[in-house]
Parts: sequence; C-alpha cells; structure tokens
Amino acid sequence: MTFLKPFPFEDSPFFQHTVGFDRVFDQLERVRGDLEGRTALTKYPPYNIVKLSDDEFSIEMAIAGFSKEDLDVEIKENVLSVKGSKTEEDGKRSFVHKGIGGRSFERHFTLADHVEVVDGDLVDGILVINLKRVVPESELPKKIKLGETTKSEKTLLTE
Repeated sequence: MTFLKPFPFEDSPFFQHTVGFDRVFDQLERVRGDLEGRTALTKYPPYNIVKLSDDEFSIEMAIAGFSKEDLDVEIKENVLSVKGSKTEEDGKRSFVHKGIGGRSFERHFTLADHVEVVDGDLVDGILVINLKRVVPESELPKKIKLGETTKSEKTLLTE
C-alpha cells in the first residue's frame, strides 16, 4: 500500500501567497518524485549542459552508433524531448564483443521561460542542441527618465 506524500510547500507562507505558479509546483513535484525513485532516471546516454554565454547554452549527448534517422527531437510545453531508437538487424552481424550502447533511450529537459531551441546537429557521435534565451522586448526592464514631464503635468503635480 502506498500513501501519497503531501506537497512539501503546501503549508509554507510562500505557497499560500502565490497565484499562477501551478506549473512550477508541478515541475518541482515531478523532479522530487524522480529523485526519490531513481529508477525513473537513467544515466544513458550521458550528456553535458554547456553555458556558452549568459543567454546561450548547449546540450551535448553522447550517442555513438545512432544516425540522424534514429533520433526524434521535439519540444512541447517547455519540455525538450530527445528519443533514440535503433532497429537491430538480427542475424546480419555476429559480435564477439558488443560494448557500444545501442539501446533505445528517452531524455527530457525542462526549459525555462523564453529559452528557445536554435538548432541541432549530430557530429561524430555527439548530438548537439543549441539553446538561447530570448526575452521579449515587452518584458525587458525599462528606464524611466525623470524630469521629462510636460508643463500641464507639472501643474497637476504641484496642486
């Protein structure tokens, strides 16, 4: 029998005074569940996340033996999914030793808001996916210049 654990932040003042953060809490809960049940997390294939600049990143996955046709890379609702499936040609090759991984895999990366996939390529057995944070102009900070009001606005302020 399993019991559902309460969400760890339910009783905190932060949780009580926030609106619209459901997706963030859902992601935290999913990560917590993955960390508790390590079977959900696999170590294959290995990967790096490289910070190229403040707004540019690269995901590098070591997937020796896979071709571009064996891979499916898609993004949906801020989740980047990379799936690899290789069709084995049984009986065509006889191995004395088989040490190169060729099993199917699936990796998911949750992207922050405004992070977009720029491009991707498979080079020398490494899948490289380039990402960039693109903040819309409407969400960038704006400087307000003081002292640039019209005379009619100044009279309103002094009354």
